[in-house]
Amino acid sequence: MAYDVNTRIVLGALNAGIGQTHVNSLLSCMNVPSINHTTFKAREREIGKAVESVAEASCMESSHEERKRAVAAGSQIDDEGLVGVLVSYDMGWQKQGKAYNSPTGHGAVLGVSTGKDPVGYIHNELPHGKDLHGTSLQQALQNLFDEYATETITTKLAPRMDSQRNESLNGTIGSKNLKIRHYGGSESSDFRTTCGVAQHNEGHKFVNKTLFKAGITPGTFCLNHQQQEDLKSIKDKIRRKKKAASFKNYQNNYKP
Repeated sequence: MAYDVNTRIVLGALNAGIGQTHVNSLLSCMNVPSINHTTFKAREREIGKAVESVAEASCMESSHEERKRAVAAGSQIDDEGLVGVLVSYDMGWQKQGKAYNSPTGHGAVLGVSTGKDPVGYIHNELPHGKDLHGTSLQQALQNLFDEYATETITTKLAPRMDSQRNESLNGTIGSKNLKIRHYGGSESSDFRTTCGVAQHNEGHKFVNKTLFKAGITPGTFCLNHQQQEDLKSIKDKIRRKKKAASFKNYQNNYKP
């Protein structure tokens, strides 16, 4: 029983973005015996491998789905069996500021087809959020870009995609691998980053899958909480889409 409890509490710490000191502060207030550093680190390495396994499986599943959709959309399979797919790429750092000298960080490639739908862009600093317009402005921009719109240059450019879905992933990872704390001195940073990837791909139910992977039954309270969190995420996504659609409609119908 102690084995299960220690493993569970360490997984909870990784998911919540806290460490052993913070866990013990909570346990002491509950008048529950604390967990020492050796036990915490041993259980972290144990459950961390389980999280990595869950995250890797979810990434493989997403890759297969991305390939299938690309083929269905008309992408050709080359002689090596490879298929070209559209992706967006971004990086994140576990250090505040510009982070040019950060010793830890991560890079993520997200498939455009299976990634999250981007919310419509809104100009926050322009009147009523509407686009700039006018023939003189259009001509000035046309003259500027004509210099670079040569065949030699365009063949070197990749299709333009936004990285908003990557920012969502970076935010999830940042909630577990906080920049104000240093977890990069050990594999703890990798495990926390992996938790973010698993949650992005699987939702909050990745916790349940990780526990099953470790041979532990999640239990009723754990299952219910993850279901509630996933339901909340779905509702928030629907709310943001409705808000964006409403504002877009306002933009289209606005007459100065």
